[in-house]
Amino acid sequence: MDTKIIKSTGLISKEESVASTGVLTDSKYLILETAQPFPGYHGENLPEVYDPESFFIVTKESNSDEKIVRTLMDAKQVVRFSFDGAPGTIITQQDYYNVIRIRHIKAPNIPTLLDTIQEHGIEIMKNKKINRISAILKIRKFFSIQELDEGIYEDMDQKFFTYLTIPRFLSWEDFKSMTLNLKYNIEDNNFDAALGFIYYEGAVIDVIRIYDFRSSLKKLTFIRNKYLEYISKL
Repeated sequence: MDTKIIKSTGLISKEESVASTGVLTDSKYLILETAQPFPGYHGENLPEVYDPESFFIVTKESNSDEKIVRTLMDAKQVVRFSFDGAPGTIITQQDYYNVIRIRHIKAPNIPTLLDTIQEHGIEIMKNKKINRISAILKIRKFFSIQELDEGIYEDMDQKFFTYLTIPRFLSWEDFKSMTLNLKYNIEDNNFDAALGFIYYEGAVIDVIRIYDFRSSLKKLTFIRNKYLEYISKL
C-alpha cells in the first residue's frame, strides 16, 4: 500500500510565554520571541542558553495571508539571506497582535528584513517593552506530512513533529484539560502538545501536534488513544 501523504495548509495553536525580544534591544520595531519554545518538553536537544528559533514581527494592522505571503516572497528576492515566514496572531488576556512569524534567520539580518517588509507596504508596530506574558499563538503554515499508522502522521521536514488526527474540533479549554490529564496518567510525559487543523480534499482534518525527539509509534498510539477516550466523553 502506498504511504498516504498530505501536503496542504492549516493552522497550529499553542500556548507559550512571549516577551519583547532580548536579541535586538535597540530595534525601532516591535518584535516578540517565545521565552520557552516547547514548554511541555524538557528532554534533550533543548539548549541550556536559550537562543530563540522564532521571532514574531507585530504589524500595525491585520493583513491578508496572501498579502503577507507575497510580501515575504518579494523580500526573498531582495535580501541576501534566507528565512522562512508565515502569518499568525498572538492572543494575550489584554491584547491581540497580528504577527509575521520569522524562522531560520540570523538576528543581525532581522533589521534589513523589517525595513524590506515596510517598503513592500506592511506597516510594523513601533517598539515598546512587553514583559513575559502567557499567550496563545496561532500560526498559519504549510504541512507536508506522511502517515506512519492509522491516524498518526510524521512531518516530512522536521521528524520530531508528529500529528495525531482527532474526530472533532476541540475548544482550547478542553484541549488544555485533556493534555494536563494525559500528562498525569502517562509514565513518559516528556512531550509538548499543540492543537491544529489541516485543509484536505475540501474538508478539515483536526489534529494534535506532538513535539518529541524520542517518540515512538507505541507512545504516539497511546497518546492518541487517550485523547480519543477523553473526546468520547465530551
